[in-house]
Amino acid sequence: MAKFFVIALLVLLAVVSIAVITMPAGSTEVTRKLSQSGVEIKTLKVDYNNGIIHAKQIGPTGKPLLLLIHGSPGDWSNWGNILLDDDIRQGFCILAVDRVGYGLTTLPAQAELSEQTRPIWHLLDTFTDDSANVIVGHSYGAAVVEQMLLERPEYFGKAILVAGTLSPELQEPKWYNNIASVGLVNALLPRLLKSSNKEMVGLAPSLKANEPVLKNINEELVMLQGNDDILVPFETIDYFREYGPSQTEYVLVEDMNHFIPWSDPQLIIDACLR
Repeated sequence: MAKFFVIALLVLLAVVSIAVITMPAGSTEVTRKLSQSGVEIKTLKVDYNNGIIHAKQIGPTGKPLLLLIHGSPGDWSNWGNILLDDDIRQGFCILAVDRVGYGLTTLPAQAELSEQTRPIWHLLDTFTDDSANVIVGHSYGAAVVEQMLLERPEYFGKAILVAGTLSPELQEPKWYNNIASVGLVNALLPRLLKSSNKEMVGLAPSLKANEPVLKNINEELVMLQGNDDILVPFETIDYFREYGPSQTEYVLVEDMNHFIPWSDPQLIIDACLR
């Protein structure tokens, strides 16, 4: 049994390492680049449930709000290429949040999407009285966006789902996720792996619960997906065509991988601006 635990731990580590290695710039590097470009970054730390929600704000609150939700694992700096774009900064007040279990947010990771969204809503409610005009989510973050669209209809004008983990059938937990959730193995995991594993194990049930009401979403939706994505199958588009709202715009790009915020940020920028 111990052998299987070790194998599961190594596989999980390898899967998450692929994601981490492919994210070339961490928060320190992104902060340096923004500072060199003369971009002022405001740090937000909001109290919630005996913890802190951490986010970065770029731009004044008088502009339309662009809310950015990172994937699993990740943090606010995963959006560095978007934050460095002049047109985005001219058009929006940008809010890039650290989800629960990641970055400088001290709240623990959550398995259910509804528990993921509560701290973000609290942050938005204390941050501004205005509605967020555009929300973008990458990978697991796109599932969080889906949940938010269902929880507060009409709050957002547009949502962009980037390589989203949106199909419950395609996001069933793998064998190594289940083993890594058990006792000693889970206790040995570092925070990054523990957070990622916990939310991936709980993802499919949350998505399945949303399935009957997905067509009720009436915001403008753009779904970006690459056919070379090895982490989120491009067949996710087929699922969303069947269960999602009819107004969704689908963009499937040949030879594009999972890491669109790094490899093809202009697709996200164009979707935000048009």
